Amino acid sequence: MRNKKWEGDSQFIIPHFAFSISHFPSLPLAPCPLILFFMLDALKNLGSLPGLMARAKEMQEKMKQVQDDLAQKQFASDAGAGSVTAVVNGRLELVKIRIDKDKIDPTDIELLEDVIVAAVVSAQAKAAAGIQEEMGKVAAGLGLPPGMMPGM
Repeated sequence: MRNKKWEGDSQFIIPHFAFSISHFPSLPLAPCPLILFFMLDALKNLGSLPGLMARAKEMQEKMKQVQDDLAQKQFASDAGAGSVTAVVNGRLELVKIRIDKDKIDPTDIELLEDVIVAAVVSAQAKAAAGIQEEMGKVAAGLGLPPGMMPGM
């Protein structure tokens, strides 16, 4: 029976492959009941597709609103005992730098550069934490588990 060619042997075309049922003589002709169960189970969820699409659109709108709100927010941090203060927005873009000439020598360029970098990095870390907190609130409001939102 293994080498016998099936009556009405059909050709299946799969990209880069062409084979017929006779290549798989042990393949059952009727689908396995378990496979059929899973196929039908997957099809029953198609009725909720419009609801899923509406929920995805709602999530997208909320994300856009949160991103717009965060872009307006500013996060400040200082370094060098308050000699340099950096301010970044919710997009992690540097908005402002303040240098207190009374607390740092403006002629010591190397020290000034290091303190500026430290203040900017600290402000960006603060902003990133704020962004993560806001996204966590949105995710919780949508019933998503933590870590499922982009940017978290």
